[in-house]
Amino acid sequence: MVTAVLLGASTTAFAQSGNITFADEEVKKICVKNFDTDADGELSYDEAAAVTDLKSFFYGNTSITKFNELVHFKGLAELSSAPAGYGSFKGTFQGCTALQEITLPEELTSIGGSAFSSTAITSITIPGNVTSIGADVFYGCWALAAVEVRGNVAKIDQNTFRDCRALINIALPESVTEIGNCAFFGCSSLNEIVLPSGLTKVGTNAFNSCIRLTTITIPENCKAFGFNSFAKCEQLKEVIVLTKEYARDLVNAFLDVDGRKTYFEHHVFGDYKTKTMPTRISRFGEMLPCVKPAYEYTTFACDADVDFGGVSGLKAYVASHESGSNKVNLTEVTAVPAKTGLVIKATAGEVYKLALAAGAVAPSANLLKGVVANATVMAVDGENTNLILKDGAFLKLAADGVLAAGKAYLSVPTAELPVGAKAFDIVWDNTTGINTVESTQTKMENDAWYTLGGQRIAKPAKGGIYIHNGKKVIF
Repeated sequence: MVTAVLLGASTTAFAQSGNITFADEEVKKICVKNFDTDADGELSYDEAAAVTDLKSFFYGNTSITKFNELVHFKGLAELSSAPAGYGSFKGTFQGCTALQEITLPEELTSIGGSAFSSTAITSITIPGNVTSIGADVFYGCWALAAVEVRGNVAKIDQNTFRDCRALINIALPESVTEIGNCAFFGCSSLNEIVLPSGLTKVGTNAFNSCIRLTTITIPENCKAFGFNSFAKCEQLKEVIVLTKEYARDLVNAFLDVDGRKTYFEHHVFGDYKTKTMPTRISRFGEMLPCVKPAYEYTTFACDADVDFGGVSGLKAYVASHESGSNKVNLTEVTAVPAKTGLVIKATAGEVYKLALAAGAVAPSANLLKGVVANATVMAVDGENTNLILKDGAFLKLAADGVLAAGKAYLSVPTAELPVGAKAFDIVWDNTTGINTVESTQTKMENDAWYTLGGQRIAKPAKGGIYIHNGKKVIF
């Protein structure tokens, strides 16, 4: 198999003089006929750089096999589509059924509709300056096995990679926010694709009949799904949904796909024990919780009984506090009932798939309060003071605030707190290999000096009585 299209520094780092040597005589013939301005029967680098439009000179040519010299057409900002009548368009290289190799110029910013439709190219790199890729660009490219999109592209348009049956992998940029209708329809060799974290919409039939796709992760902000987005993905066994709200469209995206395990992050299941799921949720396979922590230490709560015992790399803890201390003690647990507040320690940004626990028993003592829907947390609630985890320590709330679903806060009897202390270090049990975590803010707060009336001062005066590190001190 011949592979194609890498952009090397040697092709773009400096201007070249003289004439271009073409590997394909048919390509040279077309270029000389249309772009040879000095009529010398050759195409110079300067003549190539002056070309701004290839028009339809290559459209439907079934003889050309390679055009890596296109990289020298530095004045080419767009591969435009020419009108073909009756509302259809001619893509620049559409129908070039023998074309296997092509190298795009770094200066290219736009690729028009159907540009490479029905060609034999085997791989391609979209240059970094490209911001727009039209519909049908690679429709029916049966030999296309690998694609790298380097540009700042916002949308993968409809039918862009439809029926690219050899496509195994593709690297999409983080700039992509929308995948259009039928964009990857019939990509029967596609076994993995990482959806960009900023993706918000997946179109109708976008991945329909991607029969080798085994797992898919739906990004946090992706809540719009067209009908049959992932239909007939026969080997799809695992769906990880990082959206924190239930998306109704998602149910209709997975028709004709059975036996899935579907992991939701911080998702409100309803009463999973009595199966009162959202409408038609039975099509969605087995529903399980997951978590993608943003920090190494974070709080967690779930609306299902959860088992952490078999989760590699993640530890879960409940919290206690010794009266008069500025330390929060954490003790590891494995299985907990729904809504149990926890602190978890894991790798930030990793997705951890959890299991449902059978008959989990509530911890005997736990000061962490879990919330499974957005909830208002008061700074002081009756006889308790509430704290949130931030920068590796628990901090007093300065005012009432809203805590996001799937999180927890620490609720400690106010009478047990040392006077003046606003931040509390974490003390881990021995299973972590870490004794304490002290944040910058904790150290700053605990090193501060206060009067007996609770007023913070920059520097104590000799002979006075102050509160320092939670204790009375004569200075």
